[in-house]
Amino acid sequence: CALLGLDSLDEAVALLPRLRELDSLEAAEVMFDRGVHLVAMHAGLPLPFEPLPPVLLLVECAGPRDPLEELAAALEGLPRVAVAVERAERERLWAYRERHTEAINAFGVPLKFDVAVRLPELASTVHELEGDLEEAWPDAIVVLFGHLADGNMHINVLPPESGTPMLGSRAATAEDVEALVLRRVIDVGGAISAEHGIGVAKRDWLVQSRHPSELAPMRAIKRALDPGNLLNPGVLFPPD
Repeated sequence: CALLGLDSLDEAVALLPRLRELDSLEAAEVMFDRGVHLVAMHAGLPLPFEPLPPVLLLVECAGPRDPLEELAAALEGLPRVAVAVERAERERLWAYRERHTEAINAFGVPLKFDVAVRLPELASTVHELEGDLEEAWPDAIVVLFGHLADGNMHINVLPPESGTPMLGSRAATAEDVEALVLRRVIDVGGAISAEHGIGVAKRDWLVQSRHPSELAPMRAIKRALDPGNLLNPGVLFPPD
């Protein structure tokens, strides 16, 4: 695997077609300097690059033959690259990504969102969303990471102090933050839930993010398979 230091999310997205040409590509995980700093402080890890670049991309390759040569060719010319071959080295690089949730939770109780945005709009949406959150609640800490190949971003909003209901200069409920995040995602045609489902929590947002022509067949399938509304009643759709 390899950890890449990049100057922007746009640069990471632009690199993706080159990585997708690798038959051995298994993961392309994107992180940002704020999150990696949190991980390093919490886990006692050294920073992977000095100075830490704004965006970091973790690339994992595997296959029946050693993919190192083709991975090295794909990354040729990039100025900040850390490559790991042995298991211990790979685990060290993966720790910067895998310990994000642990580190965020150690610093407070976050509001979490799991969304997806089309790759051409990903960088601008992330930039605007961070700006919106910081303008609304200047003291909140916003930490993002995600799966770059499908535009899936995990957005974590930490209050300034663990356990406080205050975000910035005014009180904010979870619904306030949710409305800001999900409205921005809907406005760019994104998905309000990328991999954790709709359930009850995002049920009311589903009708705002999908056209009636998309919802109608979903409801029809539900009625056909569960005419008595016995299976998870009220989940995904409100009761008729």
